[in-house]
Amino acid sequence: MSNKEVGKVLKLLASLMELHGENDFRTRSYSNAAFQVGRVPEPVISMDKTTLENTKGIGKSVAGKIVELAQSGRIQALDDLLAQTPEGVAEMLQIKGLGAKKVAVIWQELGVETPGELLYACYENRLAKLKGFG
Repeated sequence: MSNKEVGKVLKLLASLMELHGENDFRTRSYSNAAFQVGRVPEPVISMDKTTLENTKGIGKSVAGKIVELAQSGRIQALDDLLAQTPEGVAEMLQIKGLGAKKVAVIWQELGVETPGELLYACYENRLAKLKGFG
């Protein structure tokens, strides 16, 4: 697994954490680590936890998740968050210009769970009624 792929996994984890209202500091640290992983010249997947923790932008928690990913090919916390998230909502996180906070508002306040439902809500101008969308 390349550093770019590890970064994408960490970015998805950060987005889902934000979507589900996790602590802002934690979500930001995972998001920053996702960016920093891409800048590391050697493969992070082959580093041990101590080396990862000493890498700029990667703390203990993130290092543990990278080691978990290296050993099992998965991150349990990511699997748990994906299980709590409708598939279409996770897809909406990929829409350019829509961050996790906006997707959370659309999902929780309008009940929109797919990109198709989002398009329909746009046609009906339902998003304009939401705070921060006007």
